[in-house]
Amino acid sequence: PSTLFCYKQDVAKAKDLMKQAGFPDGFSATVIGATGEPPTAASDAQVLQSQLAVIGVKLNIQMMELNVYVDTWLKVVREAARSCVGPNYQAVENGHCPQCPARPSCPLNDAGRQVSH
Repeated sequence: PSTLFCYKQDVAKAKDLMKQAGFPDGFSATVIGATGEPPTAASDAQVLQSQLAVIGVKLNIQMMELNVYVDTWLKVVREAARSCVGPNYQAVENGHCPQCPARPSCPLNDAGRQVSH
């Protein structure tokens, strides 16, 4: 319906924001996706890839089997936690996230359990 909000594409503004962020010529990044989970994962990534290309972002798509995707995603999340939490990382590994800004929904809740804070 016409009552649903949708951002309008503004390439000039996006390019200006890229320039302000220090990336006037764009940059490259990689996105991972699970093959067939959800069924639209690859096509969704390709749409994003084509949209970002307009402002100079080269998006590499790496599709992988679901179990490999989950392992890769969890590794990235844990590495980010190590960078953010530092010496308290062991507490995160034990299900505690002492400095988590996302309370109560912690992104480190990778085992489907509630992370205690």
